[in-house]
Parts: sequence; structure tokens; C-alpha cells
Amino acid sequence: MKCFASVSGGLDSTAMAIILSQKHPEYEYIFADTGDEFPQVFKHLDKMESVLGIKIIRVKNHRYTLGEYEIKSKYFPSYQSRFCTRMFKIKPIQEYCSRYKPYKMAIGLRADEDRTGGLGRECIYPLKEYGIKKCDVVTLCQAKGLIPQYPWYMSRGGCYSCFFKSKNELLALAKYEPELFNNLIEREEYINSKFNVRYKYYTMFDKFNIPLRRVKEIADSQEQIEMFERGNTYDADCGVFCRK
Repeated sequence: MKCFASVSGGLDSTAMAIILSQKHPEYEYIFADTGDEFPQVFKHLDKMESVLGIKIIRVKNHRYTLGEYEIKSKYFPSYQSRFCTRMFKIKPIQEYCSRYKPYKMAIGLRADEDRTGGLGRECIYPLKEYGIKKCDVVTLCQAKGLIPQYPWYMSRGGCYSCFFKSKNELLALAKYEPELFNNLIEREEYINSKFNVRYKYYTMFDKFNIPLRRVKEIADSQEQIEMFERGNTYDADCGVFCRK
């Protein structure tokens, strides 16, 4: 039976890869690229391959990147419609692994997490099996020099377009990643240019309801941005393939 392990570039899946690479050399590792990943994610995956002596298969949606799909559909992911994870993480992994049925899929749910997830009956949870908790995950990654290097202003990893960002993280993205942020502005403004609505602006980050060009102006005008005000970080449950 073919054995796969889903990795995202996050702490939990990195710790799982460390354990599996030592105890189960038969595993193959798979990562789904949405097209909106931070550059640091790919550097981390490359480092995982080098340090652990593994190969990480990179898969994508066959038709679109996340940004391309937003432009085509004139629609952004949101709290009410989390199609991003389903279409650009889960589906590409399912399509790749389905060539090898039957198979097992290892995913990085810790022993101290009271939830399940994944692709169904194929899923197994090595971190739960070995009793690995949050503090153990950090210890394992630190010992191998594999602590993920998220952008310093982010409380967690994830796509740079992820709508779960806090206000301060969005401002920091605008200030410190202007090229990435300008891409988001272009997507938002293009989609709005296709709507014949005079008084309504469709924002990518709907919980803030501010056009991204205005966010950029605010960020550029601030000499210092307070990054992590109390209660201003996100805690998203968006599936086991995102930020794990």
C-alpha cells in the first residue's frame, strides 16, 4: 500500500515528517501549492528535503491558481465560502493520490487536538499515535533546525491572501511585502471593475470592509505598526492542509 504524508510547511506537519522520516522510510511527502504561498514556504520545504533526506512532491490545481480562479469567478474566499482549501489544497492532493489506491494519508493532527480531518478512511494521525503535543512539536523542529520561518509579522503561516489575517497582519503585509500586496490590489480592483455597482465595493478582506489600496495608504503613512495587540491574531480552523 502506498503511504503519503501531507505537509504544509507548518510546525505540525514538519514535526510529523521528522518522525516519519526516521521511523517509516516508505512514506512519500506531498504539498499543495495554491499559487499564493509566501516565498518562505518553499525555502522551508527545500530545507526539509535537505535535512531529512526526503522528496516532497509539489501538486497544484490543474486549471487555475487561487488568484486566477478569483479573477475568473469574480469571487473571493471568505468565512462563508472557504473554497480555497477545498479546491487548491485538498483536491490536488486527492487527485494525485487517487492514482495509487489503496493508500494511506498521514496528516499532522497533534495528540492535544480534539478534532479529526483529512481525506476520509485513508487518513492516519502519527502525532496522535505517538502522543506528540504542541510543546513536543516545537522541540522536534528546533532540534532539526526546522522551525518554519513565517514572515515575522504573522502569527501563523498560510497564504498571503488568506482572509483570516488580523488587521495588523494585513497592514504589515501591505507595508513590508509591497509586491505581494500590489498583486492583491490588482486582483481586487480588476474584479470590482467588472461589477456594475456604483456604491458598493467588493473587498477581498470583508471583515475589514476597506479597499486594499486604502489599506496600503494607511500602512505607508504609519511609521510603526503594533503587530500583535491582544485579541488581534487569528485562530483559523480551515482544514488539516492549511498552516499545519
